[in-house]
Order: sequence, then C-alpha cells, then structure tokens
Amino acid sequence: MNPAVLLQQIDFAYGRAMVLQDLSFGIESGEVLIGIGPNGSGKTTLMKVMAGILRPQKGSRTLLGRPFSKYRRRELARNIAYVPQMIGGNPPFTVREMVLMGRSPYLGMLGVEGPTDQALADQAMTFTGVDHLQDRHLDQLSGGERQRVHIARAICQEPRVILLDEPTAALDLAHQIRIMDLMARLAREKGVAVFMVLHDINLAAMYAGRVLLLDKGRIMSLGAPDQVLTGDSLERVYGCNLLIDRSPVGEFPRITLVPGNRL
Repeated sequence: MNPAVLLQQIDFAYGRAMVLQDLSFGIESGEVLIGIGPNGSGKTTLMKVMAGILRPQKGSRTLLGRPFSKYRRRELARNIAYVPQMIGGNPPFTVREMVLMGRSPYLGMLGVEGPTDQALADQAMTFTGVDHLQDRHLDQLSGGERQRVHIARAICQEPRVILLDEPTAALDLAHQIRIMDLMARLAREKGVAVFMVLHDINLAAMYAGRVLLLDKGRIMSLGAPDQVLTGDSLERVYGCNLLIDRSPVGEFPRITLVPGNRL
C-alpha cells in the first residue's frame, strides 16, 4: 500500500539556516501520526512542507503515489487540508459560511455553492458537533468551538490528508479531549490520513498510532508510542528529567515531568 503522503530525504532552509535535514517518512490512510519535539525543532516548517506551502530545497514529496509537482494548486487543495496553529482574528462570517469555504477548491468561476456543497457542509458540521452553531458568528464562539469550526471546514474539503498544527493549544482539558477524539474518529471512520503536531506528549501517547520525535530538524525516532516515548529518547531531546510509567487508563506510556532537576 502506498502512503497517502511520502517524504523522502527532505531538506529545507530559510536562507542559510537549515531547518529540516534528511527527513524521510510516510503517512498511511486512516492513520494518526503525531509529531512532537522541542521549540525550534522544525515541526511547523515540516507541516508547511507537507501542505505544499513551502517547497524543499532537496528531496521528493508524493501524494497518493504522485509527485507534488504533478498536482495543480487546486487539485492539491482538494486532497490536503491544513489547519494552522494560529488562525488570526474572527472574520465576520457565520459558522456555515466559514465551513463552506472548504468547498472553494471545487467551485466554478462564479464561486457559488450548490446543493452538494451545502449537504457536505451539513455533514461536516454534524460530524464536528457544531451544526447547532451554524448561524452564529465566529466572535460569538469559545476557543474550542472555533477550533471545531475550522476542522469542519477542513473536513468539508473532502481531503485525503489533514494536517493540524497544535490543534489543542490554549484549549481547556475537556476541549482538548473532544478535539483528539474527533481526529481519531475522522481517521477511523473516513480513512483520512491525519498528521498533527502537539506539545502535549501525553496526548500523543494516548492518540497516536505512531509518534515522530523531531529535534533540530532531524527525525530522532519514529514508531509506536512505546518505542518512541522512552526516558532515554525524551530526556536527550528535551534536556530534562522525566518519569515514564504506564498510564492507568490504557496501554500506553505516561510521561511526568520531574520538577527542578534539569539535565
């Protein structure tokens, strides 16, 4: 089976500053792959390279078995949805209008949504649990509700791959779990390849099929949570003492920061 997205020997630099070095990995359809790593490790840049926003100086990228270069911009947008970390401001749109923007890659010259587009927006809002908010404006929503709206817009694109940069940042615990449950369900029920970047290693342990540990633009480890989230690997990358044991709520590791004892 071909990965939904495959990166091979990717290098990326801003000017002379190398940010990503010799990255090679793929994401399967229906998989949740979570990237972790300290600040400055290249996570957001990697996300933009995968989304087609940035072009690497070296290496190859394929989507559904075809090189990125063979896709037109609109065709790429139909297959890859990207939800960035910071979505600035609250534009004066209703929830329905925002979700329907996910249909932009499919619309004709007039840009008018048809019955199929409206039906897909309804499905995306129902899937993300924001259908009851569809007539409200974004500035009337909580942070967790807005995040679900942006995810609904991404789902409305009908992508084969969805990329999320820190989707749980600044959300309370209940909204974090709702977002993570939603993405796991999206992968499981719709077969979408999901790649997200998280700072919360425990959320990564709970929800990832595989974890990618990035440091200084290089892949330090890639595999199941038990393989990647070890004391040796995490302490070496993050530079602090950690306690790793088994979570009381499932078969995955639990990571606890040891205070006041930096390596």
